[in-house]
Amino acid sequence: MFHIGLIEDNPSEKLLFEIAVDELEFSEDETISIFEDDKQLLEYLDRSGKFDLLLLDVNIGSISGFDILKLLKGMQVNFPIVMYSNSNNPDDLERSRVLKAEAYIQKPYDFEQLKDLLQNFQAHINNNTLLPFLQNESFIRKYGRAQ
Repeated sequence: MFHIGLIEDNPSEKLLFEIAVDELEFSEDETISIFEDDKQLLEYLDRSGKFDLLLLDVNIGSISGFDILKLLKGMQVNFPIVMYSNSNNPDDLERSRVLKAEAYIQKPYDFEQLKDLLQNFQAHINNNTLLPFLQNESFIRKYGRAQ
């Protein structure tokens, strides 16, 4: 059982994510919610409360993903937040570290890698090993950067 949130405003990247989720055929109690902006996310949090993991796009149309990260950390949310970006800009990596994101990963470069990433999240959330997984050297080499 898990719930992953994704904030992504790019329609093609949202569609790719949705197709990957559909192909993986998660069970009914394994859900992924996709939000277009901070307003949708905050409305959801006001109603329901939490995720097992939130993937937060760095570049969202009207507001920076870093601004959302700062807001959520100020709210003292109790779920890991991973910055999720096409960028490998060292300044973005440093900013996510300073703002206390659990990890910074580059968006997968192909569909199979996206499905692999989602399956890894599924396994580690279900086994209660997500945080160590995000800091593991093999995760960092395969998907991005740790904080």
